[in-house]
Amino acid sequence: MARIQAAWEVFAVHLDTDTPLPLAEADTVQRLDAECASAAKGFAEAKALADQAAKHVEAARQALLALVKHPKEGGAGVTVARYWRQGNVDYKKIPALKGLDLTAWRGKAREEVRVMVG
Repeated sequence: MARIQAAWEVFAVHLDTDTPLPLAEADTVQRLDAECASAAKGFAEAKALADQAAKHVEAARQALLALVKHPKEGGAGVTVARYWRQGNVDYKKIPALKGLDLTAWRGKAREEVRVMVG
């Protein structure tokens, strides 16, 4: 109960002074400047064009696949190859691994960036 009271007292200062809490790692900063708006608009337009191009690419791919009869065919600078690939191992379905910490076998952590429209 004392922890709740202490946290409330810290929070109440922000209410009384009409100041926002400091941003946490999970918060999203909203940018309203022209430079960000221009870059965001450019990205959104390019993404829309890329999405449309991806649809055209997939339609052309399907047209090629409908023509291919041999495992590997080429023409006009494009080669289509069909092959089998081994399925991935679903480690969650291996009873011997239940409860086992697999951290030691993980690759190094890396930063990834996701840019989303909307």
